[in-house]
Amino acid sequence: MVLSVTWHSICSHNMTSYYVSNLQHISEEIKRVGLLIQLQVLKIRQKKEVVDGFQGLYVSDEEINSVLEDTYPANDEDQHIQTIIELIAELEQEIETKKVESMGRGITLTLPQLANIFSLTPFELNVILICMAPELDTKYERLYAYLHNDATKKQPSVDLALSLLCNSSEEKLYARQIFDAAAPLVKHLLIQFIEAPEEGKKTLLSKFIKLDDRIINYLLGFNLIDTKIEPFAELIQPQTDLEEVLLPEELKREIDGFINCRELTDGTKCFLQKHFV
Repeated sequence: MVLSVTWHSICSHNMTSYYVSNLQHISEEIKRVGLLIQLQVLKIRQKKEVVDGFQGLYVSDEEINSVLEDTYPANDEDQHIQTIIELIAELEQEIETKKVESMGRGITLTLPQLANIFSLTPFELNVILICMAPELDTKYERLYAYLHNDATKKQPSVDLALSLLCNSSEEKLYARQIFDAAAPLVKHLLIQFIEAPEEGKKTLLSKFIKLDDRIINYLLGFNLIDTKIEPFAELIQPQTDLEEVLLPEELKREIDGFINCRELTDGTKCFLQKHFV
């Protein structure tokens, strides 16, 4: 069976040299994740790792073909894989160029901001995007279930995330450190490991991962109070800028430095708004 994608279908929605909005950037990053998934599907089929259907709980090839675009025919599997690899590289370059231009124009992009706040690497950002995809479109649940060979496993696992982002077993072994308890994604609770009690203790690779809801909202530009602190917190919209407050200039500079960034006891960087009520 042939899976394919057109470059035109990927980028024709936004032909500008920058992102007009944050959501445009997120959307294009998610499309890149879709290409990574398509590449993994092709590799699995090339190895003849066809699903057997465990007790009927599987996602068929036909269903996945209907989810993935099928408008760039390629008869040779190796050539098709190479084409997808080239499309991913081109899209990555285009995204990077647009990001730089957008931020230069003063357009807020939440993904780079998140990386700056928590000192995240591009690899860690990719894990966040892989976790975010099914939160934005349920088709990714079916794609993840297909790659897991189990229709009940709709969230990405650690192993699946590493498989999508690594090109060798050695790379996967090295990259698993980003899921360590002391690494930013876990330490700052950006992702959560999902384990069903009835399944017993799982290995790290078998654990499923979910992006924190507050982080999802932040990336989409929804500045809402975290539900975990909502019962005893209130969001107050600022009415006055620091520059307008009648204070000595030296004290203003000290406050400004504190507001920009302060280090919590656990090492978390906390950024606050430059406003007073």
